[in-house]
Amino acid sequence: MWSLLGDASAGPPGSYYYPQSEHVTYFWHMFDQVLLRPDVLPMFQNNTLKIIDRVGELPLLNDNGIPDKTFPTICLYCSNSLVNILETNMTDSNDDLWPDLTGDPEVKSPLLILREQAAKLGTKTSNIIEAEVTANPGDDGFLHVRLILKAPALNGYEYVLLSVNQSIESYPAYLTEEYDHKKVNNEQEFKTFLGNLFKSDRTVKIINSLIAQSKHAA
Repeated sequence: MWSLLGDASAGPPGSYYYPQSEHVTYFWHMFDQVLLRPDVLPMFQNNTLKIIDRVGELPLLNDNGIPDKTFPTICLYCSNSLVNILETNMTDSNDDLWPDLTGDPEVKSPLLILREQAAKLGTKTSNIIEAEVTANPGDDGFLHVRLILKAPALNGYEYVLLSVNQSIESYPAYLTEEYDHKKVNNEQEFKTFLGNLFKSDRTVKIINSLIAQSKHAA
């Protein structure tokens, strides 16, 4: 680093020029530093370190070889060779072992399916009856999902139509509808169960009753 300070260097004799009005004046100073870890020193090529005295076609020194007033301090430069070596070694020692992770668009979780169906119920009932889906992580490693029927006109009355314990892989999922329990192993099984639940006499009777009571309450 300090080899660049002095007239024997290939470029300017320092990075900062300060002509003091004193008996002893050094004029040139070196403000910049390059700090390297000991492990990196074998990779460093000393001959690539130099002081920048030109940026493209723009000189940073005047005709007397002194920094221009516009650029009173000039900088150190280390070639990209060290950077490339460091990046290569970091890549080698920190290989990315993960595969491409984009999510599987072909698999819909019970949570996603329930949210889609909840939006459709409000449309079918002109928002007299709404459906809300809640999801909370459990200590058992499952995501606890609930499909809740809501009647805003009945002081926000709520009825849990379905509870789902969804595994981290989405399936299998464990369903609870009133007192009945069922396990589904894939998306198609869940959709089949859901279709049967929505069309069942019990579910239709509950929703129609809520609609009728909501209309009277309004």
